[in-house]
Amino acid sequence: MPMVEMAQIVKQRVVVKMNSNDCITVKQASEVLGRQMDVICRWMDAGVLPMYVLPLETEGAQRVRKFTSRKACQKLREKFVARARSVGSYTE
Repeated sequence: MPMVEMAQIVKQRVVVKMNSNDCITVKQASEVLGRQMDVICRWMDAGVLPMYVLPLETEGAQRVRKFTSRKACQKLREKFVARARSVGSYTE
């Protein structure tokens, strides 16, 4: 079978310090953005929203709680509103 050259995308864990007020759950993000929780999780997996986990919780855990950034959600919401206004479909 012939070999092809591909680029592998590797997610890397990096421990960061963040403001606890900026750290929100997937449920809170879904409320901020007005989208379902599975959409938020897909956006986090795709890199649209940042994804954070508690470092000690990931060792051997079967289910890891995911968090994202309130600021990133608000910025994304502003993009949604701007796009909706540009096409005339935004109502408050």
